[in-house]
Amino acid sequence: PTVNRQPSTANRQPSSVNCLPPTALRSYQSL
Repeated sequence: PTVNRQPSTANRQPSSVNCLPPTALRSYQSL
């Protein structure tokens, strides 16, 4: 069970990475 919890956290990292591109686009728009 504990091993299954690690993948779940690994899935949270990609989600945060996906949030970075949108913010980068907003920075370009602000320029």
